[in-house]
Amino acid sequence: MRNKEEICTSSFPSAPLPPCPSALFTDRITLLHCVEILRSGISRGVDAIKGILKRWTGDLRWETVLELEAIAANELRRVEAQVPEFYALLSEEVLPMEG
Repeated sequence: MRNKEEICTSSFPSAPLPPCPSALFTDRITLLHCVEILRSGISRGVDAIKGILKRWTGDLRWETVLELEAIAANELRRVEAQVPEFYALLSEEVLPMEG
């Protein structure tokens, strides 16, 4: 199996990584990027949150939310209050991935 750098540089030399790739490639920088994407969605409401989560695997959804809790627990608490079904949305069975 090739490593992340080899895949990115040999397969698509000038193409940037997509925003929040699958959990297979989740590193600290990518995870923090995903947290920021989710935070921006939180400020725009539940439909934006759902739209963001649909692009990610269930594992990446959970990783991102756990990192959000470590970074900004108060924001996560607001989401929990505003969207009671928020944790259910992290399941691909409840909110399937698009594509």
